[in-house]
Amino acid sequence: MVSGGSGTVTLVTVLPVQLGTLAPGASVKHGSGFHLARRGPTRDDHAYYAANSGAYSGSTVLNVIR
Repeated sequence: MVSGGSGTVTLVTVLPVQLGTLAPGASVKHGSGFHLARRGPTRDDHAYYAANSGAYSGSTVLNVIR
């Protein structure tokens, strides 16, 4: 997790999260908890993920507006 903006972000969920083996075509969901500092009206957090021993990976940007 890489953050931009003011204030700090504390990850509540312990990483990495092991989701086990999925059958072809299957999906899984997992929530992650964050504690956001009260400073700053907006922030951008970048979450990176990988699966299949790194064969599948990507990232997403979480835009938080307070």
